[in-house]
Amino acid sequence: EQAHQLARAQHRDPVQQHPGRWYFHRTGGTLRGGSFKGLDLAFGDAASFGGVLFRSLAKPDGSVIVGPSLLVDHLLKSTTHTRVADLEPGAMSAEVNNLTPFGCRLAFTLDQPATGQELWLSDGSAAGTGLVRDVNPGPADADIWHLAVLGGQLYFNADDGVDGSSIYLYGEGW
Repeated sequence: EQAHQLARAQHRDPVQQHPGRWYFHRTGGTLRGGSFKGLDLAFGDAASFGGVLFRSLAKPDGSVIVGPSLLVDHLLKSTTHTRVADLEPGAMSAEVNNLTPFGCRLAFTLDQPATGQELWLSDGSAAGTGLVRDVNPGPADADIWHLAVLGGQLYFNADDGVDGSSIYLYGEGW
C-alpha cells in the first residue's frame, strides 16, 4: 500500500531523471493547466525519479507568491509567454538548467543559439532577468555546472574556451 501511494505521488516522468532540469507537471504526458499547474526542480538519476515542488516565491519587493499554479502563472507573465509549453526546455531553441536559489534571485544556465549555454540571473521579473556574462563568447557553450551558493556567494564551474574549465565566483565586476 505504501509503494502504491508513493507511485501515485510521483509523476515518474523521464525529465525527472535529469538533475537541475525544470519539470512542469503533466498528466499522461500532457502539460497540466488551470489550477493543476506546478513546477519541480528535478533531482533524479537513471534509476530514480525525483523533484522538489516549488510552492512559493519571495520577491525582492517583499511580496510573496504562494501556490504552485500561481508560480507558473508568474513565470509566464515574467517571460511574456502565454503557454507553459513555451517554458519547456527546447522551446524557442532555449534550454534552462541548473536552477539554483541565490538570495532573492534564481541563478540558472540558459542554452541559446547566440550565446550557447551561459549563466543567467533572475529576480522573478522580466526586467530583472538576464545574461550575467558570455563566459565563452559567441555561440560556444561555457559548459557551466555545479552552481553552488556558499557564504552568500555564487560559485560555478565553466569553460571560457581559452583556459579550460575553471571555478568562477559571481560578484563585483560582472
